Amino acid sequence: MDSTPFSKRCEIITNFTDIANTESWAQGFFDFYDLGVPFAIGSNGGMITLNDDGIRYVNDAWEGMCELLGVDPYGQYADIRDIMQFAGAISEG
Repeated sequence: MDSTPFSKRCEIITNFTDIANTESWAQGFFDFYDLGVPFAIGSNGGMITLNDDGIRYVNDAWEGMCELLGVDPYGQYADIRDIMQFAGAISEG
């Protein structure tokens, strides 16, 4: 299986932030990835261009988010809904 492209990872992290930033169970994630998450949001919005270090921070946040949600970080996901379905957080349909 192909992994999720970097630009899609940024989009998914951005959307995850929109739905989980006020959730207590996700606070540790946002505290720990205090650079990767904003870099993903900025890149997704076209506000910043990331160098190799910035890309590494985003990829670390991606892996952390996937671990938090219990999904394969090397899977290919279309959007946050896709990941949440794999995580069992929402039902299909």
